[in-house]
Amino acid sequence: MKSSKFGLLRSLALISLLLMAFPWQRDRAQSPQKPELITYDQWMKSQMPQTDTATSEPFTDGFVIVKSEDGTSCRLMTREEALKMKVAGIREGLRVINDGGDGRGLRLEAQTGLKITLRATSQLDNFPQAKEAFIRAAAVWEGIIQSPITVVIDVDFGPTRFGNPYSSSNIIGSTSNQTLGASNLYTGVRDQLISTSNNSQQTAVFSALPSSNLPTDSGTTTSVFASSPILRALDFIDPVADPSREGQYGSPPSIGFNSNFGFDFDPSDGIAINTIDFNATAVHEIGHVLGFSSFVGNRELTPTSSVTASPWDFYRFRPGVTLGSFSASSRLLISGGEHTHFSGGDELPLSTSRLDGQGGDGRQAPHWKDDAQTGINVGIMDPTAIDGNREDVSPSDLLALRSFGYQLKNSVKVTEVLSADDGSRTVSPVATGALVVNRLTPSRYPAKVTGISVNLPFVSGQPSPAGAPLRLVVFNDPNRTGLPPNNPALLFDRTFIVPNITSSRFVEFTFDGPTINAGDIYIGVQSTTTPMGIAVDTNGPAYQRSFISQNNGGSFQPLNTLTDGSTASNFMARADVSVPFDAVPIPGLTSASPNKIKPGGAGLTLWVRGTSFQPNSVVKWNGTDRPTTYLNGSLMQAAISSGDIASAGNATVTIFTAGQGGGDSNNLTVSITADNPAPSIVKIDPSVGAQGISGATVNVFGNNFTNSSVVRWNGSDKPTNFISSVQLSITLGASDLAAFTENKIIVFTPGPGGGTSNEVTFSVIQCSYFLSVTSQSFSSNGGTSGFSLTANSACPWNAVSDAQWIAITNPIGASGSGKYVVNYRVLSNSQAGLRTGKITIGSSSLNISQAGLVTTVSSANYGLPVSPESIATAFGADLALGVFNSDVTPLPTNLNGTSVRVTDANLNNRSSPLFYVSPSQVNFQVPCRHCQRYRYRDHVCQRNECRFRKPPGSVGLSKSLLRQFKRQGCRRRLRPENQT
Repeated sequence: MKSSKFGLLRSLALISLLLMAFPWQRDRAQSPQKPELITYDQWMKSQMPQTDTATSEPFTDGFVIVKSEDGTSCRLMTREEALKMKVAGIREGLRVINDGGDGRGLRLEAQTGLKITLRATSQLDNFPQAKEAFIRAAAVWEGIIQSPITVVIDVDFGPTRFGNPYSSSNIIGSTSNQTLGASNLYTGVRDQLISTSNNSQQTAVFSALPSSNLPTDSGTTTSVFASSPILRALDFIDPVADPSREGQYGSPPSIGFNSNFGFDFDPSDGIAINTIDFNATAVHEIGHVLGFSSFVGNRELTPTSSVTASPWDFYRFRPGVTLGSFSASSRLLISGGEHTHFSGGDELPLSTSRLDGQGGDGRQAPHWKDDAQTGINVGIMDPTAIDGNREDVSPSDLLALRSFGYQLKNSVKVTEVLSADDGSRTVSPVATGALVVNRLTPSRYPAKVTGISVNLPFVSGQPSPAGAPLRLVVFNDPNRTGLPPNNPALLFDRTFIVPNITSSRFVEFTFDGPTINAGDIYIGVQSTTTPMGIAVDTNGPAYQRSFISQNNGGSFQPLNTLTDGSTASNFMARADVSVPFDAVPIPGLTSASPNKIKPGGAGLTLWVRGTSFQPNSVVKWNGTDRPTTYLNGSLMQAAISSGDIASAGNATVTIFTAGQGGGDSNNLTVSITADNPAPSIVKIDPSVGAQGISGATVNVFGNNFTNSSVVRWNGSDKPTNFISSVQLSITLGASDLAAFTENKIIVFTPGPGGGTSNEVTFSVIQCSYFLSVTSQSFSSNGGTSGFSLTANSACPWNAVSDAQWIAITNPIGASGSGKYVVNYRVLSNSQAGLRTGKITIGSSSLNISQAGLVTTVSSANYGLPVSPESIATAFGADLALGVFNSDVTPLPTNLNGTSVRVTDANLNNRSSPLFYVSPSQVNFQVPCRHCQRYRYRDHVCQRNECRFRKPPGSVGLSKSLLRQFKRQGCRRRLRPENQT
């Protein structure tokens, strides 16, 4: 008996029986714009590794809503969950519950927009409120999308999902998508986006998409998989969905909700405490059906899969992308870090985790950033929701839909959630009798206030706020002065009774509020009789938007007078406002750099930051247009001439955007003076370095830098490269990164004026490298595989193979930094017996074993070929741990640690019944691929027995024909057929 450091490896491995070529890989003439599409499941089967080692269970193109501590959370559906919820063959009794043209819900006349046909089970009839709520949710998207397509969605509500029990009592509902694509779909999608766009700004963005392939952080790709409604809108498939003639696309999308949970089916009067907003949840899930999907982390879970992207992934970047860098910048398909959506306007934060919720911020990537993590609600595709709170479609949701290729209707009303906090409550002072207000600015007008949400904290020693009166007020400052007017004219003034409070501590009050046509909206909260704490965030940005009045609105002071004096004292109260989407957003101006300029100098570039900038926005200097360069929705440049700064004084800077609803921003003052401006740091990049690495460049981004500004590292000046008034850089040496510590960075500008910036931290870390697997095994035929490497982005690495038969194929050069998916190829083994090798990165290794060549013959004549149902014998070395005979019926598929599997053309693995095993010989039956029980046994084997107990390595099976000698396996005789 032979042993090694990898353990006893005496076993027969896979027998790969390839029955036919994949149908989507046949040679044929294709239109490059409209290649033949395959389903997501077909694609995933083709991407599984050519190894005998079990890998992570792949995820499907579906979503699951689960119960969380204080609400709901949306995540991806695992394949196991999909199989448990499988409804194939159960949907035939469905009927259309909303109007359609031919009894099946299919539009026969010319359409003027999206039509969603809902097909329901008879179980849904038992819940008429849920049925009507499904119809209203579909109508939300129908009222938005102008593209003339029909989408069929099967829906259900009850204790079961289309007749199948929910796999967990924690599941609120689930959605199955219909995702299609091709390996060469990208250029066709890009061309169709350009040709079908009816919005000039969006057409410019589509035209800026890379022309031939999409650059990503995992390599370039032309592979795209998209939800079928997007492909209908882009004319890749029939615009009218008809499941009866589209079987090649798989089952239509489906949505089911579990009636064992409490839902509020009508959001018009607010959402009852401790209930789920059914309308928002259904609208969210239909949003996934319409294309809110992502392939972030897909290769981390299935390293052998090719790089592919969804249309939403076309616009996923690191923060800081501009219209000029849009084409060449890498799209993000690796989880973790900060991700933003940029399609020509504002950068919008995205969730960053891979499909299993790991590797990022804990929320799967096909969502906006969780507002529980930022305090900013981006839209209905937020991954979580709070019980008792209402959610609505936002302008950001529609901007994303437009970037997918949908045409949108005019006069659509959407909801903005306006807030000043970052979602983290840090202090809870008691402010009985005080009126606390937030200054909030909608992006569009007219803006109708429809509700206020307030965080009401529990304060030790104080009574619960539940049952106490709470006064809510709304007033307006049309001139955007930045300060609440004294004794304001109240547009809304009403006292509510505080209901019971959930663990989130947010309480929503809905009402028919005033309409604001310009300027800032102020919302106020006042506890008049009961001592009540207010939630204050002191970790967020220093907006100076929260104020307090101790004399019932007679005068106001900044809220930080009630806390510790920190400029970042933000009241956790938010407003819901309804705004017209097609109105041009009003720009908001937050900073200008430099804000002090020496008189008599040469012309310069003024950098302005803010919100809702548009490509046609113009910077005005004292009311006069200046040449403006648009970078993105929050950053622009303006050319200021020497004549503009010839004399000392002050200049007023504003932003103007033309168009219906547009107009001027608030104003900022730039001083023309001999004093230098005071510098401020916004961020540094990178903010982490690896110990002992030298030559690392750190970029310092901020405002009001001058050519005399210097970066200080732990109090010592570093040689500083002045790039612009918003960027400096320094180079670090090995001594700077010698110790594991946090280093302090500030910027100092000498006088006159000038000063010291805020402080930021640069961390020095020790690099660690983690591999997603530590061992993999192969047949004698060899194959390709891969693994996910996790490391900090600051950590460089090299992948080293210790065997010539193991070749690293990705990345080229076998080196990189940070998180990556490494691929390799194992060459065929023409010798008998096992061989081993490894790939090493840092102190982590992947151990690779490969089976030796095995001779397989038919037991009928001890020759080739062998065939399905026949008895076969395999000869080789290290095939079993000993000599064992089977004396049970039915025959086992694992005999004392040895198992045999057969893989067909569809990559279905079937375990073979075993008669006899020994180190040099195994007798087995080739499984019948037409027998239903073998399909089932293989299914079980993949998920339980084989994953954990199959031995490493596999062997190939040569051509075979059906022979007469066989065990009883199928009820019908198989036709002879050539095998490859």
